[in-house]
Amino acid sequence: MSLITTGVSFRNSSGEIIDNDILEKYQIANSDEGSTSYYGYVDRDGNWYIMKITSTATTFIKGITDYATNWTNRAGLSYQRFDLVF
Repeated sequence: MSLITTGVSFRNSSGEIIDNDILEKYQIANSDEGSTSYYGYVDRDGNWYIMKITSTATTFIKGITDYATNWTNRAGLSYQRFDLVF
């Protein structure tokens, strides 16, 4: 089952809700579910982000080119909190 981010709220380190309207332009492109799950999203201009979910955190990485290579290398990328990435 693919994770859809529409209607999901994220909180920053202070517990404040971060508006995720900036994610509405993205569509799910890939998913890899397991003990660590990854969800890749792209927009029509080639911008992308990958969401990584573990039992303790949800973190992100984003870019503006080369989604396919980054998706392939997703396990080795450096992820950060939502408020630091977006």
